[in-house]
Amino acid sequence: MTQYAGMQTRTKLVILELIAGIVGWIWILGWIASIYFLIAVFAFDGKWSNFFWAVGISVIAKWLAHGFNYHKDRIAYEAKLVTSGVSPGQVRTE
Repeated sequence: MTQYAGMQTRTKLVILELIAGIVGWIWILGWIASIYFLIAVFAFDGKWSNFFWAVGISVIAKWLAHGFNYHKDRIAYEAKLVTSGVSPGQVRTE
């Protein structure tokens, strides 16, 4: 692997890690908001729609964070295979 390709791989990994972290924080904040809205529903006659929106956003953020982390791990694994001598064409089929 050339040095330029290695830098591209590291850049992709950093960007994916950053995006996964941001989406992960959205997931955490979504669950905190959903707990708040659930308490508001029972204690203060709040709206159920707020609770369901918070849960929905949180579930989607969790799914996205998992996907970004999987993609990051896959790119790192493929880069490791390429540096160990496997051709890029073979990496895609393994």
